[in-house]
Amino acid sequence: MRREVVPDNQTRDYPWGHGAASWPAAKRARFARDPVNLLPFSASANRSKGARGPLDWLPPDPGFRCQYVLRFRRIAASYGIVHSTAEERELVALTGRLCGA
Repeated sequence: MRREVVPDNQTRDYPWGHGAASWPAAKRARFARDPVNLLPFSASANRSKGARGPLDWLPPDPGFRCQYVLRFRRIAASYGIVHSTAEERELVALTGRLCGA
């Protein structure tokens, strides 16, 4: 089952709370269909992840966590998803812990 790296559920959606509410319809559609934002997740992992970002959820496989966080950050940056200064600082620290950077 392919699911979003950056969640895409407009009722409780991560990007919605980080600037996507003001996106034009075409950008929302492009985001929803972007294959870079789709990865295979098991049904149980997808339920566990819900609409949370990597500060609140990480994949169960520790060997995949660095790749997941890097991909999340790349997608967020490419779509202009806005993080607070504190969130960005936490994402940088998390990336460092998981990726050894």
